[in-house]
Amino acid sequence: MRRLSRRARYLILRLAGPYMSWGLPSRNDNRPTHDFPTKSALCGILSSAMDMYDEITMEALRAMQVVFFKVKGGELHEDYQTVGVFKPVPYGKKDEKVPAREGMVPVCQNRCDKKNEEIPDGEDAELGGRKSGRIKKTPQRTAVTYRQYLTGANFLVMIEASPDFVDRCIEALTHPKNGLWLGRECCIPSCSILEEVFDDEDDAVAYLESHGVKNGETEFEADVKNVDKATGSLLDSPVRFCAFDGYRRRPVQRGIWRG
Repeated sequence: MRRLSRRARYLILRLAGPYMSWGLPSRNDNRPTHDFPTKSALCGILSSAMDMYDEITMEALRAMQVVFFKVKGGELHEDYQTVGVFKPVPYGKKDEKVPAREGMVPVCQNRCDKKNEEIPDGEDAELGGRKSGRIKKTPQRTAVTYRQYLTGANFLVMIEASPDFVDRCIEALTHPKNGLWLGRECCIPSCSILEEVFDDEDDAVAYLESHGVKNGETEFEADVKNVDKATGSLLDSPVRFCAFDGYRRRPVQRGIWRG
């Protein structure tokens, strides 16, 4: 693994909780989780804590170099869910034209395709309801989906960024403006996300190795600038906030930590 630049500060975070889910882009009804936190999820945590969603913040988030350490991998859990189908609707100003994919919102299961109609006497016995006076609602198609979570996992994160941006992250994580989740809103952290900050890389590495990162044993996944050193890539570097398909591929290096 490459040595990080010394013209930066090093922020240590801990992502631990009973449930977490680090989804990668998916176009089907199944939502798998990556076995490491994704950079897009980390960007979401930090921007939510700052309550900042502008392009300048996005540029700073994309520029930070990240290393994820798997202190405890946890177990894979798959949850069965049913959700309403998605339907394109316009949003914003009435005269604003929005591409259908950017206007996708969930449709409630009991929403009608046509006007509500009263159920005649005798018909609703089949529906298990009261006689007469009920309003018949035609449900939309319900999608069956399987969503994966990691249970009991524990990750340490080392972020290399400019001193000013690290200071912003520290302030935001100490006094977050919004709730912080581990991938999904139902996944609550079990401890403070903010762990430590260092001016020197060697001090940051020493801290990691004294708090669960074992030399020769712990798996890591890291950003790499030199594509030749990459062992793979992930489509998880966000281009802009609140946009479908707004991701770039990020070259990553995976392996066992050697200090």
